Amino acid sequence: MKVVHLSTLDTGGAAIAALRLHDGLLKEGIESSFLSLNKTTDNYARKYSYVPRVFSPTIKDRIKYRLGLPINQQGANERLVIGLSRELEIYSFPETDCKIEENALIQEADIVHLHWVANFINYPAFFDKIKKPIVWTLHDMNPFMGGFHYEGDRERNISNYSGVEENAILKKAGALKNVANITVVSPSVWLGECSQKSEILGKYQHRVIQYGLNLKTFRPQNAVFSKQVFGLPEDKKIILFVSENVSNYRKGFDLLLGAVEQLDLGNEYIIATIGNISNDFSGNDNIYHLGKISDDRLMCLLYSAADLFVLPSREDNFPNVMLEAMACGTPVVAFNVGGMKDVIKNGFNGLLVDTISSQSLQNALLSVMQGKVQFDRKEIRDFAEANFELSKLAKNYIGIYEKLV
Repeated sequence: MKVVHLSTLDTGGAAIAALRLHDGLLKEGIESSFLSLNKTTDNYARKYSYVPRVFSPTIKDRIKYRLGLPINQQGANERLVIGLSRELEIYSFPETDCKIEENALIQEADIVHLHWVANFINYPAFFDKIKKPIVWTLHDMNPFMGGFHYEGDRERNISNYSGVEENAILKKAGALKNVANITVVSPSVWLGECSQKSEILGKYQHRVIQYGLNLKTFRPQNAVFSKQVFGLPEDKKIILFVSENVSNYRKGFDLLLGAVEQLDLGNEYIIATIGNISNDFSGNDNIYHLGKISDDRLMCLLYSAADLFVLPSREDNFPNVMLEAMACGTPVVAFNVGGMKDVIKNGFNGLLVDTISSQSLQNALLSVMQGKVQFDRKEIRDFAEANFELSKLAKNYIGIYEKLV
C-alpha cells in the first residue's frame, strides 16, 4: 500500500504531527511518502520530496505587470485583501498556482493523505482530478471555513472580510460538490464536531484519532542536568510556555503574563519561554526567554526541567506540545478548550481552567504553587505511554487505509 502525505509546510505543529505519522507508517512497513510545498528542514529526510516554487513570466505576464494587473493566482489572491485590516494569524485561499495533480508521488499512491494544505492545493483542479481515496487530517478549522483558520479570527475580522470569505466558501463547496472519496480525521473531538456541522465537510465520514509521538525520544530526563543545559537556576521551579510565535494572540501568552503579574513569584518560580518573540522581557527577572528550539532532544530536556507546562490557548486543536510535556512527566495547565479537554484530567496530569481569563489562570497556578494540587510525574508518563505511542497512531490510520483500498 502506497500513501502520500501532502503538507504546505514541514515546520510548525501541523507539519510535525504529519511527519511523525509518516515516520510511524514507515516503521510499520507502509510505503509512505511526504510531499511539501516548502522544504526548510532535513530532520525528516526519508521519502520526503517538495514542490519548488518556479514561475517563468511570459511576455503576456510582463505586459500585465506593467499595467498593474496580477500575473498569477497568488497576485490575484493578494489583491482581494489589499487594504483590509489583518488582525489575524493567517488567511489562505482555495485557488493557488500549485498544479500538483500530476505529481509522480500522487499518481503512484493508493491513498492521498491531506494535512495542512493552505495555499498549497488548488481546490477546483485538485479535487476534480484526484479520484483516489483521500484521507484528510484536520489540524485547524480552515478546511471547512473559507480563508480563516480559527473562529476567533473570523469573528474579529468578518466585517472586513465578508465578501472575500463568502467567495472562498463558495469555491471550496463547489470544488467538493461531487466529491465522495474523502474520509475526514480529527485529532480532537471538538474539531471533528465543528467539521461535521460545516457546509463544506459535513457530508463526509469523520473519525477521531489523537496525535502520537516517539516516546523513546520524549521521555523524562534528570531535572538538575536539564536545567544546567539551559542555564536555568537550579533552585527555582520552572513554569514553561512554548509557542512557535510567543506573541500569537490565539496562544494566549498575554493571559499568562496577566496571571503572573499579580502573583508573587519571588525567588521560587520563573517563567521560561520558547519561540519567536517580539517583546523585550530583559527587565523582568522572572522571565527567561530561550529562543526557538527545533531539536526534539533539547525540547525533551526542557520539558524535564519544567515543573509545570502552561498552555493558555484561547483556541487550539490538539497541540503536540501537550503530548510532549506529558511524555516527559510534566503536568499541563490549560483552558478547557479544543483537544485539551480530551486529554487533561484534573489533578492527575494537569488542570483545566474553565474560564478564559488571566484571573482564572492565576487561580489555577496558585493552587499548584501553594501545594493544593500535586502531581505524580511517573503516572503522567505512564498515561502518555498508554495513549500517545507512535505505533498506535500509525495502526489506527492503517485501519482506515485498508478499508479504503
